[in-house]
Amino acid sequence: MSPPSDNVNSTCRPAFGFRFFCGASENRSFIGDDGSKDEDEDDIFYDAMEYHVDDGIVGSAIDVGKGPIAIARTLVFGRGLSGQSDMLLSLQPSAFEDATPSKNTSKTPPLTPDDVDSTAHASDAFGAQTSHDPPPPPDELPLRFLRAGKGDPEEGRRRYEQTLAWREEFEMNFVIKTEHPHFELIKANYPQYFHLRSKDNQPVWYEKPPKTNLKALRKAGLTLDNILHHYAMVTEFGWQYLERDDLARSVTVIDLHGMRFTDFAGDVVDFVRRASAFTGQHYPERAGHVFVINVPSWFKMIWNVVKGFVDDVTLQKISIVRGADEVTKALEEKIDIANIPPEYGGKSMPLGQSPEEESLRKFMEHNNQLAKNPNYCQGISGDSPCEFCTWVYARSY
Repeated sequence: MSPPSDNVNSTCRPAFGFRFFCGASENRSFIGDDGSKDEDEDDIFYDAMEYHVDDGIVGSAIDVGKGPIAIARTLVFGRGLSGQSDMLLSLQPSAFEDATPSKNTSKTPPLTPDDVDSTAHASDAFGAQTSHDPPPPPDELPLRFLRAGKGDPEEGRRRYEQTLAWREEFEMNFVIKTEHPHFELIKANYPQYFHLRSKDNQPVWYEKPPKTNLKALRKAGLTLDNILHHYAMVTEFGWQYLERDDLARSVTVIDLHGMRFTDFAGDVVDFVRRASAFTGQHYPERAGHVFVINVPSWFKMIWNVVKGFVDDVTLQKISIVRGADEVTKALEEKIDIANIPPEYGGKSMPLGQSPEEESLRKFMEHNNQLAKNPNYCQGISGDSPCEFCTWVYARSY
């Protein structure tokens, strides 16, 4: 089954996947300790709304029970990173205010490999006993979903519960460890790549929608649902394996070289629409900056209309760039030249050859081989435990 599309009201949605919020909504604001007031800021792609609660928070959870709503910093586990704070904040009708120190309110910290049964073997997708399950979702409302609900805990809770139901229905908590026999075929005909990091250590994602060869994929017997399943798996890999921080954002580079006016219709647009729908609904607050590069000459006409619906803050997160030198210069604002691929004037390895892409390919090869031979690797036991079988999910939401 493929991830479903989720309808979102009051949006302007250009065909290549942007999601600009241009509908009327209740005006909300954040009042800081110094009395300053920040109005709502529209965001792009993942329904994101900026609520700068505390720049120091690296992971948060919301208790939406009766009484005051508490936001507490929680543990964030990453490679070489473990941080915790006991500062408690409380949400009042008009402001976030400091409250008394309190213990960590997270009820379900992420599992570590030591929590895993040493006798189990990772075979999630193939019906055998699993090495472990992802950590259960917290009862508290994650901060990303509060922000996605524009600061409304009830709306945030509704979206959070929808995401949990979606993940259960489509088995998203196991998709990274599932057999993927069409992986190489889709990669060859659907150019999208993880590629190193930005200057702010954000993961960088490159995509070339006009180069998607749906005809070749259909000829091989694949459907849009197969490609959407692949897209969902890759999205999970990015936010579970490559970047484990729940509040991290990414830099996205969308290359429109070769885009024709007639491409604003048909299967490619249908795919982008469906993919952006479920990522917008179920992966909120993940967009950092978006570069739209190599735009055709006629793109300016469309952009001049669309940007009239977008506020200045959101416009600052989008860069529309044309021309090779201009593309390199623009990317250098966010990405060091050593991390920019040579296709765009940088000095790194070419797209598709990054360590992130190598890890993704090895993981999928592992899954496919394990489906054919349960003894392909040593699992989580033995003298050389399998790096993929011992890998632990960051979260289940």
